[in-house]
Amino acid sequence: MILGVPTLCRYDLLDDLLKSASAGTVTPTGYLIVDNGGGYGRARAEHCIGPRMAGNLVIVDPGENWGVARSWDHILERSEDEPVVIANDDVVLGRSTFEEMSAAATRAFFVSGDGWCLFAQHPECTKRVGWYDEHFWPAYYEDTDYHVRLLRAGIMPVRPLSEPVQHGGWSTTRAVGDAPWLVEGRERNRRYLISKWGADSAAAATFEEPFDGHAPPGWRERLDR
Repeated sequence: MILGVPTLCRYDLLDDLLKSASAGTVTPTGYLIVDNGGGYGRARAEHCIGPRMAGNLVIVDPGENWGVARSWDHILERSEDEPVVIANDDVVLGRSTFEEMSAAATRAFFVSGDGWCLFAQHPECTKRVGWYDEHFWPAYYEDTDYHVRLLRAGIMPVRPLSEPVQHGGWSTTRAVGDAPWLVEGRERNRRYLISKWGADSAAAATFEEPFDGHAPPGWRERLDR
């Protein structure tokens, strides 16, 4: 099973994640990194995972910041008919973390390792729930939206981990500070979530279907390519 990671600028933390994944009791069969910042570099990743895995490393440089939702969708799309483990770049896996996540993902539609900073998703989940909504850009509330949709689809996340993972939290946000594109995007996403589900949290969502059954004309989760 592959490990997918979107990243923007915390390449120092991504190094630690890749090293922890390669040191686990079960290691990924491949690595897929969506480098939205375009500055990581293949040689650096290969140094972290070792030369033996170099042939199973894919680094995607979009040439722009795709944001979280589109990056997740790309990882899911590239994994095709196989489950995939997806992690934030500021996560450090324990020795058995990837083994437990990947084993659970062969049996369950959705696996939660530590909220949305570490999860695994089966292709059947994507078929039932749909893609992540790429209108949420660059980050924030795309996970809340999918949480609502998991609930509406009757899918309960499985939580298999026997030990906690290390998660820095808000690492990219702290690195970019109050950048207007992030601050404005967060509020725009919050308003969009309210229009889609009637609230800005999964617990308070009131609509049973997106936009209370009145989606904008031509609307779909994935943006035009």
